[in-house]
Amino acid sequence: MKASIPTFVIDLKMKKIKLFSIFTIIFLSTFAQDNNYIKSRATGMSLAYGIPLYELPEGGRYKPYVFQYYYRMPLFIKNVKKTNLLLSIKPQYNPVLVSTKYQHEFGINVCFEASYLMSFTDIISIYAGSGPHYISYQSKRQAKGFIFSDNFILSWKHLLKNKPSFEMEIYSGIRHISNATLKRPNGGINNWMVGLSFGRVF
Repeated sequence: MKASIPTFVIDLKMKKIKLFSIFTIIFLSTFAQDNNYIKSRATGMSLAYGIPLYELPEGGRYKPYVFQYYYRMPLFIKNVKKTNLLLSIKPQYNPVLVSTKYQHEFGINVCFEASYLMSFTDIISIYAGSGPHYISYQSKRQAKGFIFSDNFILSWKHLLKNKPSFEMEIYSGIRHISNATLKRPNGGINNWMVGLSFGRVF
């Protein structure tokens, strides 16, 4: 005569199977939502510091603190899986410390980001951008007034949570300001930028 399996053991196994199934569905559905990250729009704020690469001819170093708002949108939606081209618009105001005195900049940048979805919550991007700016500081190396701000940046974006969705971005790269020889001197000023962003993903 075969021994029968106790009912409570069967019930326990069924409960484990049900719990496993529920967690699997939740896990996969979360991944399915996150997979849209590279096709999502985002808006937020960022702060960056410009590390001077050299001393100015008149003495002192040019140290910008970049405060900017950003709006980012994908340029492609259909048939997008791992890669996309993103467009971002970034108005900014930047206090600049030169020696012991503060100057200022303001302007807007437009950037194109070549992006790759590393995982369901992580994007790595290389982007280049430029835009018109105004700087108040007159240097022997660079004339004040109208100028262009050119940026070449490597960034990592991480989706923090869903519903609502928020993101964090860490980025670094070269920033170059000059005026396309509209006014002399035009030697340009370069900084190595390190920045952090937080935003909302739609």
